[in-house]
Amino acid sequence: MEMNGASNRMMTRMHERDSGAKLARYYHGPVIDELLCRVTETNTVYYHHDGLGSTVALTDSTGNVVESYTYDVYGQPSILSTTYHLLPTSSVTNRFLFTGREYLAELALYDHRHRIYSPSLGRFLQTDPLRFDAEDVNLYRYAWNCSPQLIDSFGLKFRYPDQQDRATRKGLDEQISRVRATEAGAAIYNVVDKSETDVYVYPSTSGGGRMGYDDKGNLAVWIPTADTGRPGTAAHEFQHAAEQVTGKKDPANLGVVSSKDPCERTGAEAEPFENRATRVQNIVNDQYYSNVSPLSFHPKPQTEYTTRGGQKWSVPDPYGTKYKAR
Repeated sequence: MEMNGASNRMMTRMHERDSGAKLARYYHGPVIDELLCRVTETNTVYYHHDGLGSTVALTDSTGNVVESYTYDVYGQPSILSTTYHLLPTSSVTNRFLFTGREYLAELALYDHRHRIYSPSLGRFLQTDPLRFDAEDVNLYRYAWNCSPQLIDSFGLKFRYPDQQDRATRKGLDEQISRVRATEAGAAIYNVVDKSETDVYVYPSTSGGGRMGYDDKGNLAVWIPTADTGRPGTAAHEFQHAAEQVTGKKDPANLGVVSSKDPCERTGAEAEPFENRATRVQNIVNDQYYSNVSPLSFHPKPQTEYTTRGGQKWSVPDPYGTKYKAR
């Protein structure tokens, strides 16, 4: 995974190879088929999309249009040069076009993962693997014959483009911004950002978080999208991911390997917290609360922590940074 520092958005990397030689790197956003840029040894092109997710233009690093695209109602592409003349094929070998799907120019067909789609026929060439569970009596039809409004990224079942994805992405962006607003959170974020290992980020539906592997075997973290009071929850999972990809116990050099609570405290010495990720979580929460005005932000803070030894610590001022023994 790579994280775009400009917009705090999660990106995944895909390599294009020929006989083992790396030809290009593609960077994808969190939304299905959201291609952001293509990087080769000689240049980088950036993708621009319409509301359906179709590629409408490619630009270079200076913002100049390299190539543009138009489509008929069923996705038949027209490729235009910088002077808006029709081209027989893409001059930059771009193959991601209508709704972001891969166009097989030699066959004039689109690859929709489970099926092949013909823009000249306006239908799939195979029956729907879901059969009538796809809620359509016509097993060859593409998106209920409503291609200007609906998409079918997997060749299984139509959906409205980006309907829920935008809200999910916004929630993830906000949560990651809260993490990066703290010194400790930014340090953890940067470790994962610079890693060569792809880490996928998914929204958590339980309100908590976890780190593990998704159904494709990719290292992944699940974080809340609306956890306004717990920016440390996301930091907790990023810490786990950072340790996993680096093989180090304290990859961000936060000094949380020692058995002592890193937060300033008074009273009897505390037992160690459950693990390093939990200590990072509490550090991030403390740093975040201390930088947020209670007048403009009203989280529901965690005011009590229980150490592994059973001793309780309370935070009398949720916006402060000091733990006090009870």
